Amino acid sequence: MVHRQPTVPTYDAQPLTDAFTANRRLQYAVLRNLRELALQKANNRAQAAKLTAQASRRRMEALCVPAVIGNPYRHSIWKNRGFFTGPDGSTPPPNPDTLKRRKLEQESFYYHLQPPWSSKESNTLSSIVQHLRIESTTEEAIIEGQEQQIDFLQVAEQLQQQRVKNVSLSSSLPKTALPRTAEECRVHYEQLIRKRDMITKAELQRIVEQVEAASKTPDWFAIGKELSTATKQRTGWECFLAYQNMLRQSCQSSTIVFTAEQDELLLKYVAAMGPQLVLDGSQVAYMAANIAPDKPRSKIFKRLNTSLLNPKLKHDAWSDEEERKLAIVMKMYKSSPGNDLHQLVYHLPGRSMKSVVDKWHRTLNPVYSTIPFTAAEDEALLQAARQEESR
Repeated sequence: MVHRQPTVPTYDAQPLTDAFTANRRLQYAVLRNLRELALQKANNRAQAAKLTAQASRRRMEALCVPAVIGNPYRHSIWKNRGFFTGPDGSTPPPNPDTLKRRKLEQESFYYHLQPPWSSKESNTLSSIVQHLRIESTTEEAIIEGQEQQIDFLQVAEQLQQQRVKNVSLSSSLPKTALPRTAEECRVHYEQLIRKRDMITKAELQRIVEQVEAASKTPDWFAIGKELSTATKQRTGWECFLAYQNMLRQSCQSSTIVFTAEQDELLLKYVAAMGPQLVLDGSQVAYMAANIAPDKPRSKIFKRLNTSLLNPKLKHDAWSDEEERKLAIVMKMYKSSPGNDLHQLVYHLPGRSMKSVVDKWHRTLNPVYSTIPFTAAEDEALLQAARQEESR
């Protein structure tokens, strides 16, 4: 049997090289087209997102109607969408609660939603009211001392006429501001009167008497009604503010004097609580609220801790040993940095900080002279007093 050698086919190298080159070029062309397609898709997605956002914004602007400045009623986004409409397009009638709410909204006055009054508007309102009061007052009313009621509907109409004539009255108001209503004019005029007619000392004394006579929370409405007269109306809110201002001024006064009854009550409370009593912020606040409501917390703390009310403090005269000790301690602490005078109390047990400071400045401080005044010093002091009085 004869074995033959397999024949190897021979190919030309040039056609293969051309085929590989053509294939590579085709792949590059496909990659280039895919890249361009990806970029085009990205641009399309960005443009679609932009158009969607613009369409959504236009849709929301069409649904949300902006409310007019000064209008207390806000437009609902469901106004034109028929949220409660039936299949036939009908809407249910309003229930009794809705009718009651609408009636109350028509009768109520939202003063905080209205634009503020300018000084020119306030002056114009006052002049219109005074003019109408003079016109409506008759001779019989003057003789009987009666005050005629002002028709604020007419006041609002005249104020609107003045706003149309005088442009400066409407300069501070927005262009979409509604005309002033009668209730708005009445409320603002009453506020102007209350600002001018401040509560007098006699009225404040009556308020204090009424508050002290009340066993529990005072009826401010009744107090204001009692203080009201034919020519001057007082509200409970005015009486409350006046009483609070009086308490604030009394607490902030520098000349706060504790009565003997208050001292006795504070001392008995401290003695009843015993040695476990800690004079911290909460304890002093409790005393200020229940024992001495007309005294600030700082004064109560000083009265209990650093004044003569503390039974551990000495009230007798200073001894020579205490004076020498105070002079030595002051010589040691006067050159130290910072305010270390509060440490003097630790060297002088039984003496309060106030008594130590008074003793040093009034008796032992070498800066101040204890020699009697001379005639020349008396004359210079009188001359300075005369110059101060002439200013």
